[in-house]
Amino acid sequence: MEAFLSAAKPNLSKALIKKRARFLETIGVSPSNYKSLKSTSKIMKDKILTSTDTSTQSTRLFHIIEFLKIVGDEPLLSAYTELMKPIKAASVKKQMDTSTTHKAERYTFTLKELQDKLSSSMPVEATKEFPTKNATIDSINTLQQYLLLYLYVMNPPVRNDYFDLKVVSKASDVPIGKGEPNYLCFNNNQIFVQLNSFKNAGSFGPTRIDFTAPTKSLIRKLFGMYKALGVKPPSLFNSINEATIEPVAEDAIRKRFEKAANHYFNGMQTSVEHDIPHSINDMRHIWVIAMMSDPRYSKLTESEKLELHNKMLHSPSTAAKYNRV
Repeated sequence: MEAFLSAAKPNLSKALIKKRARFLETIGVSPSNYKSLKSTSKIMKDKILTSTDTSTQSTRLFHIIEFLKIVGDEPLLSAYTELMKPIKAASVKKQMDTSTTHKAERYTFTLKELQDKLSSSMPVEATKEFPTKNATIDSINTLQQYLLLYLYVMNPPVRNDYFDLKVVSKASDVPIGKGEPNYLCFNNNQIFVQLNSFKNAGSFGPTRIDFTAPTKSLIRKLFGMYKALGVKPPSLFNSINEATIEPVAEDAIRKRFEKAANHYFNGMQTSVEHDIPHSINDMRHIWVIAMMSDPRYSKLTESEKLELHNKMLHSPSTAAKYNRV
């Protein structure tokens, strides 16, 4: 069985292959004979539900499902996939119920406090009063810094996925598909980001990111300044000087975020242990804490909770980990 699984899934670790093979063999499954799986009720009663832990139940079912994918038995695969759904949901709920009462003690500032601070610290370049015709490289850099922080503080924060966005003006020109680059669609009528390549693309598939109206206004202001300076931006965030303009790299975005946070949240920290958010990951934690601490959260249905967490491109179980001390 180990050789069979390894040949079909060469990228799996040897430890996982061995564990999966051992479980499948204990329930009477071999590559050439898996008749025992046809009695789904017996398998569930005698092999899956013998453990009361939903995570263990889920793992056992996953071994069966992955085996059925390899052998290509679609009817059985469908049957076990359906049996997995309530167990997976129960497992996620258990994780969330045990963590929603916790707070990440490092963050003494609420999301609303950070949002209020950012709104009150808006630079003149981000206001309607600043004419785009007065754009300079310095004013563009100032607005880029503010916009980067704004994207993650005022909108559900995804991971570091806004670097090197290809800019197109027509939605119909945006390729949608796994492995394609990521795009910013910008025109007079709409602004959105199409993420095709990101950490959870395998689970979520190509995903469109929409922004709040104030965020879109800032993006329009930035592109107006690019135009006034006579440059064509290759991406949303760019390194710009007198001679060149090029997309900001992934690591540079992280550094720019930390610099922006230090600038706009300066003076808020009370101690080294209780510091301001310095990273995109910090903001993801703070958003989840705010979301799951809201009294309305516990009254949401599981599907409504899922919809909320999907905006951050992670599962409710991942959110539960973000919300732990």
